Amino acid sequence: MALSADLSNSANWELVFNQFFQPIPTSGANPNTIYPIYEFPISPILFENPLVAIYAKSPSAPPHWQFAGRLIQRVAVGLVVGGLNEAIQETETVRLNSIQVFNLPQYTSTYQLNFRVARWLRDIELSVWRYIGSQSDSTENMIQGLKQDLSRIEFKIDNLPH
Repeated sequence: MALSADLSNSANWELVFNQFFQPIPTSGANPNTIYPIYEFPISPILFENPLVAIYAKSPSAPPHWQFAGRLIQRVAVGLVVGGLNEAIQETETVRLNSIQVFNLPQYTSTYQLNFRVARWLRDIELSVWRYIGSQSDSTENMIQGLKQDLSRIEFKIDNLPH
């Protein structure tokens, strides 16, 4: 299966999330202690399209740092364990200062995205776009072509002299 989409057209992308995060230290905390930024959901919306783009930057990170964190795809399942009915379907590595496009697996019609920040980052700004343009799947195109070929063969068989 190969997905074909016009990724270079900016009109095909919709910004759905852009937020800056810093950890919230407890009162009286040591200023030299690095507190984690906890995993957070990306947007209150459910995603329907497998294509998303992510950009992460950390103003306090040295230029040679590359790892921003993990993109986590969660799907609702019919199992309830510990009060939750969702499962992690996919995790992807997100790099700092680089736009990345992900084609996430889609076993359900909708899914939620969360982000887990690298524990050593003191801050992060995360931008997420969803693809809203048209796309085609080469497998679906091949199936449609085979259906047309089959119809043509059936027509020819039906019109053979008896």
